[in-house]
Amino acid sequence: MKIKSSSILFALSILLFGNSLIAQTTLEEPTPYIEINGVGEMEIAPNEIYIQVTIKERTKGNKKLSIEEQEQQMLSKLESKGITSENITLNDAALGYIKVSLFKKDVRSSKEYRIKCSSAEELKTVFNVLDQCNIKNAYISKVSHSDIKNFEKEVRIKAIKDAKNKAEYMLAAIGNTLGKPLVIRQSGGDQITVRGSRSNETDFYVDGIRVQQNKYGDSDKSSIQYQKIKLQAYVYIKFEVK
Repeated sequence: MKIKSSSILFALSILLFGNSLIAQTTLEEPTPYIEINGVGEMEIAPNEIYIQVTIKERTKGNKKLSIEEQEQQMLSKLESKGITSENITLNDAALGYIKVSLFKKDVRSSKEYRIKCSSAEELKTVFNVLDQCNIKNAYISKVSHSDIKNFEKEVRIKAIKDAKNKAEYMLAAIGNTLGKPLVIRQSGGDQITVRGSRSNETDFYVDGIRVQQNKYGDSDKSSIQYQKIKLQAYVYIKFEVK
């Protein structure tokens, strides 16, 4: 007996349709989950403090003090206090910050220097020298730490652990347990705030992390103080619920 091809096709379509219905009815339920935001915080003392100094010609009584005279006096006093030339650079408009050289003679209306300090004690020493030289135009332009990248990693790990801890005790309250993470991402951008200026305050970003500088100094020039660098990281994690 011959079976028509149309009958075979009809039978196959019924079979496939039936299998699809079975597959749909046996689909697993969506995985239950919990969404949590974690925060990590840390404070560290900076060991890279940059002071921006500008020297201009000025008069002292009837005498005109050149930039070179003031420069020589400042560098000599700094060296006597242990602040070596390796930590002092000169801002050149074409080349950026370069090594200071007293033997290079050029004509300028002002000179801009950057002095690097590694501690609060050095910071006080520099400002005391500047006061002795009657150099008023100086402020802290940047504050950081030589090992800042490792601290960034640590604070992000703290944020992840914070999110995990929150999820665990919230689920424990309803008799559930925490499963594997389904999604992990930074939330709102990491923020490292590092503030610092004798006369003003600025916020800036380092590799996408906001750096907020805490104000240095007060009305008493002999008592220059600064706060620690504050690092904050934020994460969003979606955990499976068991």
